[in-house]
Amino acid sequence: MKSIKILALVATVVFTVGCEDTKKKEQEQVDKAVQTIDSVQNTIEASAESLKNVADDVHEAVKELDSI
Repeated sequence: MKSIKILALVATVVFTVGCEDTKKKEQEQVDKAVQTIDSVQNTIEASAESLKNVADDVHEAVKELDSI
């Protein structure tokens, strides 16, 4: 009976360690996903700024053409 209790305790410890390892891996995946989202957001913001600059340049060019 004592060996069954010890075996149950060992199984509980192994299960707990496995859960902690899984939790750690999941957190690492979440952290990587957040980094990817931040990177994509920065890229989108940079692209939006570039498009705004192009639109401003086109607007200025149209104004120059209209004044001719």
